[in-house]
Amino acid sequence: RLEAVDERRCSCRDALGALALHAALTEALPAWRATCDGLERAEASLKARRLDLEKATDHAWIEASRVRGAVDACAQILERKKGRLDAEKAALRAEADAELVQARMAAAAIAESWRTLKPERLTLEEGDEGFATPAQASERLDRVLGRVDAALEDARDFRRALAALGDENDGEDAGAGLDAIRAEALALKDAWAAVSGPAATIQALDKTRWTAFDPAHARDKLREADDALRKAPAKARQYAVHADCLRFVEARERAAGGWVGALKAIDLSQSHERRLAAALFGSARWDARTRSAGDFLRLELQPQAKAEVEAVLAAARRDASLRAYLDEVDAHWEAALLDVVGAAPETRLVRGWDAVFEKLD
Repeated sequence: RLEAVDERRCSCRDALGALALHAALTEALPAWRATCDGLERAEASLKARRLDLEKATDHAWIEASRVRGAVDACAQILERKKGRLDAEKAALRAEADAELVQARMAAAAIAESWRTLKPERLTLEEGDEGFATPAQASERLDRVLGRVDAALEDARDFRRALAALGDENDGEDAGAGLDAIRAEALALKDAWAAVSGPAATIQALDKTRWTAFDPAHARDKLREADDALRKAPAKARQYAVHADCLRFVEARERAAGGWVGALKAIDLSQSHERRLAAALFGSARWDARTRSAGDFLRLELQPQAKAEVEAVLAAARRDASLRAYLDEVDAHWEAALLDVVGAAPETRLVRGWDAVFEKLD
């Protein structure tokens, strides 16, 4: 049992071993003396029957006197060692008490840190307290699990050492609550593993340059992420981080298929861009080449901004329709073949009026 005591936290293994050996030998002395008494009674009985004991060398009781001497010698050694070992036991117990206080304080600190920094909510930027990115969550969970495992190992060491000192129950609370924290941390680790892929998809889309953003491709990727989240294990779906990730995916999918996709698909004039920059970013500059898709996908439009975006899109569509019509008229007149007579400025159209009026209508 003492071989399992970790020397990292308990350098008194030899002393504990000596105490344990002393206790075991002291406990065994009465049984050994009882055995000697039995052998001596058997020897006396056989002598009374006048048997030649010298020839009965195959019987263990023939060594009864020697065994008695060994047992008495062991008892004397144990008695002489008792005082010194008792002093060592008291010193070890004092050391163990001090270590137990530190272990309880460490367990309380871990519990408080876990309560404050437990990564239960997803954020796509650097988070604090209960919010974290997938990378932050992984780092926090690994750090907590490392601290908890070390504290639990210490608690097991204390229980082994105190058992050797005869006070096994005193170390029961050294790792109080840590098993529950460890189980919760492992469950959270599984939940974060279930959302890591979809979260990575969101982060990749957010970092895409606006000039390279493809709404159709984005929607395909987001649908895949949504499907992965809905097929996650039931236990992972119970955590808030799963709901957060699903909310992020759905919001971006709506934006990519809605106003963000419409903005990307239409040509904007400089006046339109200035209006949008003011409504969306509070800036006079559009800076399309320096913005990312996330600058748009992350936005939660307020009613006023939403109305402005819809007005700009409507104006841009009207302008685009007018440009398309004018381009079509221009192309028609460039390709039109008309029969005329006379010379400028008295040129008259002979044929082609029907096609002209039909086009104008």
